[in-house]
Amino acid sequence: MAPGRFKRLFALQAQVHRLASSNPASVSTFETSFDCAKAHSYVENLVCSDQELAAADIQLASLFADAKAGSPDQAEFKQRARRA
Repeated sequence: MAPGRFKRLFALQAQVHRLASSNPASVSTFETSFDCAKAHSYVENLVCSDQELAAADIQLASLFADAKAGSPDQAEFKQRARRA
């Protein structure tokens, strides 16, 4: 994976974290990369209820899938992803 893609991935992670810590949850649900009906944590519910966070979640999931698919060592990728 190109260094620029890692920077973009980390920037999206930072954006999700920043928005999650500053926006209150609301009642609406937006499309995310995960099933909002199964959301249990405050952050999961917040992502489901905020349009900007939901969009960032989808972008992050797409970048993660691309990084995973492009990794020559799937076991190392899985290990590094768990530490992040």
